[in-house]
Amino acid sequence: MPISSFVALLRILLAGDEVLPRDLVRPAPPQLPAPSPRSAPPDLTQIRLTPREAEVLALVAAGQRNKLIARRLQLSEHTVKLHIHNIISKLGATNRTEAAQWYHGPRSRTAGGQDE
Repeated sequence: MPISSFVALLRILLAGDEVLPRDLVRPAPPQLPAPSPRSAPPDLTQIRLTPREAEVLALVAAGQRNKLIARRLQLSEHTVKLHIHNIISKLGATNRTEAAQWYHGPRSRTAGGQDE
């Protein structure tokens, strides 16, 4: 293993994250939950995430925890929580798992790289 890979692995472990061999992890097929009866599903073409929210959502969808996202983006953990709250609200999701499922769904929507 190259030393740079070993150092990266060590940083991940010291940050409290877990590492699993790739062959043990099978990604679940992306599925969006059924629309909640309390409101109509959002028009996905109208959802506008800020560039930072899009970054945070990508890391959430990759399975990263708030603490690791905060370190990676040089933010406070509280700021990451606020971004996730805003993302969940904009998407009409009920939790971060639904937001991650939305991220992994059809890529025909516009999410990142838009106005703040």
